Amino acid sequence: MKRPLNFYATDIHSDALDIAKYNWFLKSFKHSQPHKVDFEIKDRLADVDCKFDFIISNPPYIKASADRAGVHGQVDQFEPHLALYLPDLEYDKWFQVFFKQVYSCLNISGHFLMEGHEDHLKSLKNLSENMGFTGEVIQDYTHRDRFLLLTKDK
Repeated sequence: MKRPLNFYATDIHSDALDIAKYNWFLKSFKHSQPHKVDFEIKDRLADVDCKFDFIISNPPYIKASADRAGVHGQVDQFEPHLALYLPDLEYDKWFQVFFKQVYSCLNISGHFLMEGHEDHLKSLKNLSENMGFTGEVIQDYTHRDRFLLLTKDK
């Protein structure tokens, strides 16, 4: 018998967490085990006092000015900008803070997977490796850089 799994979900916006809670409720009937999810409003992993084996994130990863022209009009019009865009000059610093939080929340040999902008994943990989991670950029089905997989080695 498999043991129940515990999950921890955060978002900066309460509406996003409400949707996540609703989706979890709908999917919970399909699970044979009573898995648990804690939902909390937080900016990234600020003040999270837990250790995890695996963290998944879809952070804002589009530079508000430099990358805006490449964003599909429907996405720009209907998706919350808070979930999509970071100010160009704050981009690297935002991820530096985030990666420090991820590092402190991961167990040794833990993994972190995030979606990212194809033009910035290699530089984010380099940034993360300077902070103690081992990183790998993973391509999507269209052979574009799409994900960053980090491992905490020590």
